Amino acid sequence: MKTQQKLLFFMLIISMVCFRPFSIYGQVLQSGEISGTITDMSSKEPLPFANVAIKGTVFGDITDQYGKFRLTNVRPGEYTLRISYVGYNTQEVYVNLNSGERKIIDIELDQPLLSVGEVVISSQRMGQNAAINQQLSSDAMLNVVSKDAIRSLPDVNAAEAIGRLPGISIVRSSGEGSKVILRGLDPKFSTITINGITQPSTDFGTQGDRSIDLSNISPEFLTGIEVFKSPTADMDADAIAGSINLVISKAPDITKNQIRLYGGYHGLHNALSNYKGSWDYSSRFLNKKLGIMAQANFENTDRGAHSIGINFFDPDAEVADSFFVNSVVLTDRKQITKRYGGLLLLDYQFKFGGIYFTNMYNASPRNIFTQSKTIDRSGQLTTSGNVIDNITHSLNNSLGGDVNLRKTKINWNLNRVYTKVNNPYNMLINFQLAAPYGLDAEAVGKTVTDPDYFLKELAFNNVNKIKDTLSYLYHSYYSFGSVEQTNYTGNIDLERSIKIGNNLAGFIKIGAKYRSEKRDRFFDNFADQQYYLKPALTDLAIANDPRGNNLATTATHRVQMSNFNDQKNIDIQNGKYNIYPSIPEKQIRDWYTYHSEAGGVGGNTEYTYDYNYAENNYDSFESITSGYLMLKLNYGDLITLVPGLRYEYSNNIYHGVYSTINGDVGQNGYADPDTSGQKYGNWLPNMHLKIKPISWLDLRLSATKTISRPNYMWVIPRFRYNALSNVVAMANPDLKHASSWNYDANITVYTNKFGLLTFGGYLKNINDMFYQVSGTLSPERAVQMGLPAQAFNLSEDYVNLDESWVRGLEFEYNTHFNFLPSPYNRFVLGFNLTRLWSGTYYYVWRRIEGLVMYKDVRPMLVVDFNKSYYDKTENRMPSQVDWTANGWLGYEFKGFSSRISVSYQGNNLTGINPNTDKKGYYTYTDSYLRIDITAKQRIAQKINILLNLNNITNATERGFRYKPIYPTYKHMYGFTFDLGVEINLQ
Repeated sequence: MKTQQKLLFFMLIISMVCFRPFSIYGQVLQSGEISGTITDMSSKEPLPFANVAIKGTVFGDITDQYGKFRLTNVRPGEYTLRISYVGYNTQEVYVNLNSGERKIIDIELDQPLLSVGEVVISSQRMGQNAAINQQLSSDAMLNVVSKDAIRSLPDVNAAEAIGRLPGISIVRSSGEGSKVILRGLDPKFSTITINGITQPSTDFGTQGDRSIDLSNISPEFLTGIEVFKSPTADMDADAIAGSINLVISKAPDITKNQIRLYGGYHGLHNALSNYKGSWDYSSRFLNKKLGIMAQANFENTDRGAHSIGINFFDPDAEVADSFFVNSVVLTDRKQITKRYGGLLLLDYQFKFGGIYFTNMYNASPRNIFTQSKTIDRSGQLTTSGNVIDNITHSLNNSLGGDVNLRKTKINWNLNRVYTKVNNPYNMLINFQLAAPYGLDAEAVGKTVTDPDYFLKELAFNNVNKIKDTLSYLYHSYYSFGSVEQTNYTGNIDLERSIKIGNNLAGFIKIGAKYRSEKRDRFFDNFADQQYYLKPALTDLAIANDPRGNNLATTATHRVQMSNFNDQKNIDIQNGKYNIYPSIPEKQIRDWYTYHSEAGGVGGNTEYTYDYNYAENNYDSFESITSGYLMLKLNYGDLITLVPGLRYEYSNNIYHGVYSTINGDVGQNGYADPDTSGQKYGNWLPNMHLKIKPISWLDLRLSATKTISRPNYMWVIPRFRYNALSNVVAMANPDLKHASSWNYDANITVYTNKFGLLTFGGYLKNINDMFYQVSGTLSPERAVQMGLPAQAFNLSEDYVNLDESWVRGLEFEYNTHFNFLPSPYNRFVLGFNLTRLWSGTYYYVWRRIEGLVMYKDVRPMLVVDFNKSYYDKTENRMPSQVDWTANGWLGYEFKGFSSRISVSYQGNNLTGINPNTDKKGYYTYTDSYLRIDITAKQRIAQKINILLNLNNITNATERGFRYKPIYPTYKHMYGFTFDLGVEINLQ
């Protein structure tokens, strides 16, 4: 609390000095103000991030996302405004400002003429120009996806759109992008915001990381995406990788009422099953003071896949190349992903500012049915059916405003963000057919590296398609759970324009912010008591099932798999493999309905509550109080200097479980609640410098310090001792957050003729990076944990390590061809390329065992803790790809617009074995190349036909172990296309 009081006192002193009502810069009290809006002459759309300068002075401003500018503290006199915007003709406007006058001037800019009548309105050019202008005018290192680009790309969610920027790769799930890897760092190292408001983590898994699944957010709501790679002091510092801001703007001055409807084809299932639609409305009332924006969207998409998975067995741990196939699994995945949501934004503009009220809701329900067949080298055949229902909800409510005084601008916000990831249903049933029925006798035990060998030799239920009366119900479970998080945020920012002498001008800005995050996770699991071992359970299943004695059983009184079959065949991987017999989804759901909560016989039930998952439930409360001081100074157009200092104080409380539970369903041991907490503060300086020696070139340098916090599941008080296996697993409540010094440099060249070319590099030096380790729990530490004074196998623990680093080179080029003759002037082009490197250390436990002699007892091997040690081994960062590249070529002529896009990302490291540093145990995601095409044709003044062709080369997602010659999976999602209509009702 003392630290927070010091911070508030510091902010108060700064505000008293910098924001007192009289001028400390020698300006007269009757200075005036010039403000207005910059728009496109043809479309009347606002032009964000245009440069507005008073010619011959150091005064200037950049228009905001609504095209508005404001020049304050201007002395009375005659001036010439110079307005420039990339892709438009520069305009100069004469202004006569009287003492104390607030003059409003609205200005329209026109684009250089193309061949007359060829291009009516070039949306691709407008989107490209908006992104270039924002990038050039930004104080931070920034990349942008503009509103027009979002609508021009065939991307199904925000992650896909962001993945086309330099230095970014994406994590793919179910055939689409889900999370963003920014500059080679795992998704949990990026902050995701909507209009600057931090979004809660959506990770439901047992890692509990802080990443956000962006596939839940429809791009239809967004008017821009900003990727800040070097944040300034007025941004949250929890962003070692960077900060991604999804922009939603207020209602423009032009009324809009638009409907989009699509129908789609899914090539994998050869079905016209996809559809989506959206409605956008915006207008202004009461003499344009009141703005209303309303949006709604819905989507139904088939995200099914055909997969093959391979598990390799390594018989010689010293020789990585001695792999051979241990098992192969074929999978048919049917997944229907839905998205729907709504947006309502109200704003009221008054003479000196405005008030904004934003409400946005997103939901993404998913129904997943997976059936698979696994064959291992022993000849055992396993068939599985799994049904999962889940839904992610998010609700953003924001109330904010700004007040523009003569020399000071005040901005404030109050926000609530609620997210819930709900898994109400997850039912799995496994069936087995014991060896040697799966393989021919000659195939059993073969040490081959080709997975097709087993699949071709699979004789039973694959080639002959015989009804299976031998496979039996082996294991089953069902589970449900959820993660809920609610964030509350309040912040205030004050910005005052300053002028020092005749050469320096800019602003000083201070702000304070408070954010709280409350998070709860619970998960319940119910398992059977091994049907295949207990005939009584089969009797109970017959009693509970509506089929009664018609429920077929094997000769050994086990439930037959034939009760779940429809004797149909499924071809997968373009007919190369097949699954027979298939299991209908309804059979799995019916089993849950009749058996999951059925009454017992003699006190027994088919499913028993499984206590083994108790330690994975937790709740947490984190609060972050922050303040910052930031200065911007312009020496004309030549130099811009932006130093800043931010302070963040964290006060966190975590509730977890201390557990000794063990047994098949956790029938032994106990689980007690436990509590821990962390308090820490960070001073986070940063510096940004832009030098513009000539009008078409600028050099940027920045140095920033940022942090990232560990996974929730890694810092909660979580401990588990399994007495049956003598294994301990635990989190680390004392695990530190990571911190990084980030250095960026780039050079940008731009001309209206040749476009924008940017080349830059960066370096991140990271300390206290957090990792999972394993090893042996010493007797001394065991006593501290409440266990006997002996050594235990430690399967899970977490540590901090220093000296991690990431570096990269980024190249970007964007241009149009206005200077060329027709028809070449109708093209627009964009391309970016990134090369990344990284290095970090992992701990590997080198356990040294010694021989101990006991009287009257034979000698034993025990861990020698004086000789055992953790050894550091170096590798690249998990998730870091080596290369990323994106390119697109657009073409526009009159009412036609088309764009082809190519996206490539190299392989990345996905798995490190904490028990060994041998390369043969590392797993990777393979490189990925995708090509998409989008087209738009105007057929009437207010009607457009839309076409999206996605993944036209039918690219597959692949993984491998050690080398690409040892593939671990191949997911095929197929080619899709969407055909739609856009109707402008206004």
